[in-house]
Amino acid sequence: MDLVISPATVTHNEGNSGNTTYTFTVTRSGELDGTTTVNYAVTGTGANPANADDFGGTLPSGTVTFNATETTKTITIDVSGDTTVEPDENFIVTLSGGADSVANHRVDIETATATGVITTDDTATVSIAQVNDAAETGTVAGLFRVTQTEPSQVDTVISYTIAGTATAGGTDYTTLSGTVTILANQTTTDIDITGIIDDSLIEGDETVTVTLASITSGDPAVTIDGASNSATVTIADNDAGTWNLTGSNTVAEGANATYTLSLAGTFQENETATTEIALTDGTTVAADRPDFVAVVTAAVGAYSGPGALAFDGTNLITYTGGAGGTAMANLTITPAAPDDIL
Repeated sequence: MDLVISPATVTHNEGNSGNTTYTFTVTRSGELDGTTTVNYAVTGTGANPANADDFGGTLPSGTVTFNATETTKTITIDVSGDTTVEPDENFIVTLSGGADSVANHRVDIETATATGVITTDDTATVSIAQVNDAAETGTVAGLFRVTQTEPSQVDTVISYTIAGTATAGGTDYTTLSGTVTILANQTTTDIDITGIIDDSLIEGDETVTVTLASITSGDPAVTIDGASNSATVTIADNDAGTWNLTGSNTVAEGANATYTLSLAGTFQENETATTEIALTDGTTVAADRPDFVAVVTAAVGAYSGPGALAFDGTNLITYTGGAGGTAMANLTITPAAPDDIL
């Protein structure tokens, strides 16, 4: 008698949960008056062979039994659904060891194998988020987390670009590599902002922005989430300038008072500091008070030190750091008390 398994190939989507049933038929022809048995076993095959995990932990096997006169039997193979991103996988069902209860009946397995194709229907996206901001003090490191929504069976290698106001290369932090890898069967990996320099430059809080650019290696079903492909870590500055004003408490009529406005600290180019300066009146009458705005305007206009000074014409003086980082030179303000005959 002859035994044949069919169809040659059965293909189904894997599914994300539960089981998907693959059905194969074994057909018996010839002498049918005895009881015939044949074994079957499932094994992985091809470039991406299925394994035990695809079948609930054990590769299926068993025995098919034909009673007298029966011509067909069914083999059902249950494939376990999952959300792991993986390529299409293949398995084969192989018949072997055919035997019949009638001694002189020969059992020939004419078609011994059939193929099952497990088509992947899983996808995943990769995103990035800020976990920790950083500080110049070094007590807190900056941290980005890259997340893949579902694991894949191969490593996912992602390239990224770096921007922001902070400078890499040891100026503000250690240069980042530009690539990050989420290992196979994992869903996260981190990018650390390390080597943060605690300098004395007054520069304000600075930023490091990482943008996921492309997936250079991995399963083609993994893509970058365009809505969450960029994140920013802030490096908090721990330096600040200190304004100070010193000078005359009393001045004779007709004499110049001398005040010195100073600002401690070195300011990064375009970094600013602003202070309020005002003339307060004690017992003087209007005629005895100098034209404060004119005096300050003249003093600021005469400033020739590093960086730049500006006066808003009312009461605010602003210093702006110059190229390479600069410290403000002292500003001398010399109001004169009017001299009258009273």
